[in-house]
Amino acid sequence: MRLLITGYHVPSLPTLKRLILVADEIGFLDRPSVTFQNWGTIGRVSDIRQFKVEDSPITISVHESPSGPAEGLYLPYISADLRNHTFLQVVFEGLKEDSFAWKFIQPMGKHGADGTLGTELRQDLLSDPSLPAQNLDDDDIKAVFTAKCGTVEHRRALFKMTAAQASIAITSSLAITAQTGLAPVSGDSHLCRLLALRTSDTAYLGGTPRASRGR
Repeated sequence: MRLLITGYHVPSLPTLKRLILVADEIGFLDRPSVTFQNWGTIGRVSDIRQFKVEDSPITISVHESPSGPAEGLYLPYISADLRNHTFLQVVFEGLKEDSFAWKFIQPMGKHGADGTLGTELRQDLLSDPSLPAQNLDDDDIKAVFTAKCGTVEHRRALFKMTAAQASIAITSSLAITAQTGLAPVSGDSHLCRLLALRTSDTAYLGGTPRASRGR
């Protein structure tokens, strides 16, 4: 069995041990650098690269997620995800769990002129009865940088950015799956639900993202 860990974090040790027992190969993903008009994600190599894996009882592989302008691979799927209420609902529910939320929001990162912490931003998002809103694709994400933390405009933009990052994680995993034949898995139940949604809902652009060559 050849598996690919969805997302850019190494699973907990108990989860990793269970996967090693059933897998012949486990693949990991580098975080891609994806650029939009007003913002972008910062690429980062997988933490697994710092460990000695040559002596592992199974094959450990690390893969570069497709990077570059969002229009090249990610944007059509982000747009579809932001218009899918079920996708947004799963992301919103995931924000209640540290294991999911801190994949996309830096808990101790400072935001805005007043230095609002990521932990406070999450609580602000979860307190908004209008979220998860449908058709966030129409909202201006620039409000993350221009609106005051705690306002409706900032919450909607921040949630849109978080959902977009979750979308990128799913798309990059499925793109590498298409290239390598590794089966995408996750120890996070919310990422598993997003994977299942993307690969089973016929509303998604024909299903699996096309593979992208290089970064």
